[in-house]
Amino acid sequence: MSKLRKTTAIFVLTIIVLTVCAGCSHQHKFDKEWSCDYQNHWHKALCGDTAETADKGGHIYENDLCTICGYKRAATLSLFTVNGNFHTQLQAMFIADSYDNAYLYADGRAERSLPQDIGIYWNYQPESLPLENLKEFKLTFSCDKGNIKSVAVTPNLNDNGTYSYQLQNPYLNAAYDVQVQAIDNGNQIITEDTIRFTTTANGPRNVKIDGVTNARDLGGYVTDQGEIKQGLLYRTARLNKSNQTQVTVEITDEGIRTMLNDLKVKTEIDLRGHGDDEPGAITQSVLGDGVNYFLIKMVYGSDMFKRKEHVKQAFDILCDERNYPVFFHCHIGTDRTGFIAFLCLALLGADEQTIYTDYMFSNFGHIGSKRDPHKITNYLNAVAEYDGNTLANKTESYLYECGITPQQIQAFRDIMLLK
Repeated sequence: MSKLRKTTAIFVLTIIVLTVCAGCSHQHKFDKEWSCDYQNHWHKALCGDTAETADKGGHIYENDLCTICGYKRAATLSLFTVNGNFHTQLQAMFIADSYDNAYLYADGRAERSLPQDIGIYWNYQPESLPLENLKEFKLTFSCDKGNIKSVAVTPNLNDNGTYSYQLQNPYLNAAYDVQVQAIDNGNQIITEDTIRFTTTANGPRNVKIDGVTNARDLGGYVTDQGEIKQGLLYRTARLNKSNQTQVTVEITDEGIRTMLNDLKVKTEIDLRGHGDDEPGAITQSVLGDGVNYFLIKMVYGSDMFKRKEHVKQAFDILCDERNYPVFFHCHIGTDRTGFIAFLCLALLGADEQTIYTDYMFSNFGHIGSKRDPHKITNYLNAVAEYDGNTLANKTESYLYECGITPQQIQAFRDIMLLK
């Protein structure tokens, strides 16, 4: 009996193994017709096994039809041509004109320093796909001047039947590639489109910081030493009220987010020193303790050029790469701020026209009264007394006298100039 049981067990086991192996060797046959959804196409198994497919792949469209399976695009998205000019009409007219004519466009009595947002507009047609399937639009910006940025946009239809996103503070003279993707509730891409545009070519790169006037990037200008990098050094007006015994913050929460998240500033140089109360009682940056705060008690007037200890303090900070991005300001961002901006631009090889234009753009800020070119003329005349064949060389000689070393000056140029 024992031998019979053993033989029977072996027989049963053999049958089981053969059955399993027969299942493993099952050869699927696939339908010749394509199956598809709005993303992929495939040949399904004729046996009904939905896990088995052949030739699965994404649609390749031409004129909204897949060239492989003939599927008609379930939804279409098309971007409109983008106008990359972020200067207002008055700003653009001033930049194209002589700096002597700044008063024709702005006089410092109203806020006109803000750039325009760049509007990205597109159509989305759901076709056969229910609109309820649309979760959001994903926009990805890539730029030859900076990093890739992605944002999610809730699909709210504009009155004119389009969707849109407003790009703030773009780089100057930059080529942007924008990809817009329609995303479904399962986080899958429904459809997409891409467009390229180029931004305003001529500086300054003025920036929008809510609650702050007269703000702009010193980068973007092309000098005889190269192009000044953007996104590293900003000049602005104050962020809190001056001449106060208690801190009164003027920059808004949105403005703080812009400076920290978009401009990514790490260091604030406060040049207010016309009286003990001018800084407005602050002992650290109103942006938070994550931002370095340096107070240089600079007084405005004809003595600025002579107060070399203040210049040294400022350039000791500006020559240290660890401090960047940096912004510097005084009360309204014109005279003391303009003096430091003059030295920076001159040292980096900017011509006189660029330096005058950058200074006179302050008239577009809400600074209380107009500014004229004589301040820059005075700086140019003062620097002209120093050794050197060019404005940059003469500025370098002046900074040596302030206590800045050749190594520091080279470090500043390495930080600020594109190779």
